[in-house]
Amino acid sequence: MSKFSWREVGSGFKTIVSRNALLIMGFYTLNMYSTYFKNGFRSLAVLNEVGLSATILGMLTSFFLIIGLVTRTPAGTLVDRRQDKVKGILIVASVLKAISCLMYTYLNNEVGMWISFFFDGVVWSFVGVASPALLAKSVDKKAMGSAYAIFEGGMTVITASARPLGAELFNRFGASLVPAWIAFGIQIVSVVLVLAMDGSKFQKNVNEIQEKVAEKSVEKKHSKRRSFLGLSMVALPLALLNGAQYIMYNMDANFMPDFANSLGLDYLGPATLGGTIFGVLSIVVGFVCDFMNPAVLIVVSFAGQAVAPFLLATAHEQGAFSTAIMIYFITRYYTMPLKIMAMKRAPASEQGAVSGTILFGQDLFSIVATTLCGAMIDNIGYSSTFYFLAALGAALLVIFIVYAVRDNARTKRERLS
Repeated sequence: MSKFSWREVGSGFKTIVSRNALLIMGFYTLNMYSTYFKNGFRSLAVLNEVGLSATILGMLTSFFLIIGLVTRTPAGTLVDRRQDKVKGILIVASVLKAISCLMYTYLNNEVGMWISFFFDGVVWSFVGVASPALLAKSVDKKAMGSAYAIFEGGMTVITASARPLGAELFNRFGASLVPAWIAFGIQIVSVVLVLAMDGSKFQKNVNEIQEKVAEKSVEKKHSKRRSFLGLSMVALPLALLNGAQYIMYNMDANFMPDFANSLGLDYLGPATLGGTIFGVLSIVVGFVCDFMNPAVLIVVSFAGQAVAPFLLATAHEQGAFSTAIMIYFITRYYTMPLKIMAMKRAPASEQGAVSGTILFGQDLFSIVATTLCGAMIDNIGYSSTFYFLAALGAALLVIFIVYAVRDNARTKRERLS
């Protein structure tokens, strides 16, 4: 296990507080706040304003994720190859993303929802790919771990209230018109930050990137690890476990506000507090994994993800509901240690594949999750659906423990050989 080094973090810290890095972090945070805020009222608009079923909502969200998945690879290629135009492209994409927020209120029928989810999926995927890619081009690699922890964790803390607030405003006004315009406004503000970025800085490391690609090709010849169709075989088991946990995340993201409404309970308060704590933990966990076995943190996280839906299945009062929501958010940090665990086990030549494989797992299960959860809610109700998710969580915990024990034994054998 590598020892945490403040010296290495400190040597690259100046790049974290550089103009472009700070603007990208601010842009990403505003972009995600708008996205989560929109997601908070989007599902309620589909269910209550347009009058579609939970099954249709699940299909729409799966369609949205498929569009995003298809767009992700060409979006990444565009960011890498058109660095001279990336600032202008990001401005256009951000404006289009703002427009997508309004489509949910003005295309207010079933056909309109399919069009809105399609358009939203394209621009959401591009902006989501571009932000971390541009951060990587702006920050010294020695500080990349710290930058990524701040990038994701800081965003999570600030956006903790976005989704429940979007749902709350929909309920207060009884329609999507006001929250849709708020989401539009937040996204438009993010464009101002893009305008302030120094586009020339995104091109300065082109030669360095090309050298790293050549170095990666040489390393690959000596690597004992294997990849298949661009997927890291080292990361794949962990990516699938991470993706399977995303079923519960999709349940929360798309159906929890409606579940709370059906019980007459407050979702905004506990979700905002839990989301804030989750954001702080996301930052802390990233650092802790450098001097503590990530597997320990993953076991704790997976255990909480099994307990939370079990409690939700029997939650009929505010206290029990809030407790379950808090447990869910506090133990939802599993992606960070899973990704770090995979990165530590993969050679340098596979790090790109590791990141892609983790995202592949998330996308794969998210596509299935929303349709699955929606169909289960329509057919067996919320309580039985939560019991299913609790059983799934327990199974994933056992599978990971078995994997971790076997992987630890294999690592010891490799060290002795």
